[in-house]
Amino acid sequence: RQDDAVKALLRAQLDVMEQNETGAREATDPEFLHEFRVAVRRTRVALSRMTGLFPERTTDRFKREFRWLGSVTGPARDVDVYLLELPSYKASLAEDARAHLDPLRAYLEQRGELAYADLDRALSTARYRRLLDAWRTFLQRPAPVRTRLPAAAQPVGLYAAARIWHMHRRVLKRGAAIQADTPDEAVHDHRLDCKKLRYLMEIFRSLFDASTKRTQIKALKRLQDVLGEFNDLAVQQASLMETAEEMSQAGLASLETVVTMGRLVEVLAARQRDARDRFHGRFDEFSAAPNAKRARRLFRPPTPGARR
Repeated sequence: RQDDAVKALLRAQLDVMEQNETGAREATDPEFLHEFRVAVRRTRVALSRMTGLFPERTTDRFKREFRWLGSVTGPARDVDVYLLELPSYKASLAEDARAHLDPLRAYLEQRGELAYADLDRALSTARYRRLLDAWRTFLQRPAPVRTRLPAAAQPVGLYAAARIWHMHRRVLKRGAAIQADTPDEAVHDHRLDCKKLRYLMEIFRSLFDASTKRTQIKALKRLQDVLGEFNDLAVQQASLMETAEEMSQAGLASLETVVTMGRLVEVLAARQRDARDRFHGRFDEFSAAPNAKRARRLFRPPTPGARR
């Protein structure tokens, strides 16, 4: 049954959160927080896309609480990404300008310490502990033998395939509509659709042929990579300009540092334009006939009387 199966899959995501919680709180490696947040996002996608499985009030409650958990873990992860990318950003500048970014690294490291302290406090609250306890209790509770929820008793394979197929078609439709003059916000929305599709495919990967599924996810990941690069560069430009102003006002950046950060913004803007140019090639790969045929075979729900 779909409701039993989804509970089992969501328990696996909860296990990932709990396994990475200590490492995330102690900031021993950025990967701990990354894995924690991926499990949270997969859970949120399942709650939002797997409608009709659980009582609406229950779903709404946990959607709200996991949205909160995503928000309190975001700032620390943002700084992690910033610091991980900073060496490549410095390498894109003239050698004699790179040292001017050292104050930026020091500022980011300090901001990261504060963000991780906030994260540790959030994960120490009664709200967080109640969320995990209530979530595990709900996921361990057997599904009722009788249910009025129409989707709950469906076979998991059919239901999961239908949800993935719906999101796959949405990705194809929205991606095909992106042109040179499409606003960045629409490209961002397409990136979120791709992320939701990939999470659904990964959550339910055990239901489908492993080698074929890997090929399908790999094609989607190549598209996601360029969309993620495009979005990260947009975020980093805005963050750099904001950070330059903060550091300048606080007397933490010399004129040379501020000017160098401005040059870096220009470099990132050029990279973002390049990423956007590469999007169409990656989308063409993803929507190509072999991929489309494989997606239909894997996910398209069979029509009555038709052979799949």
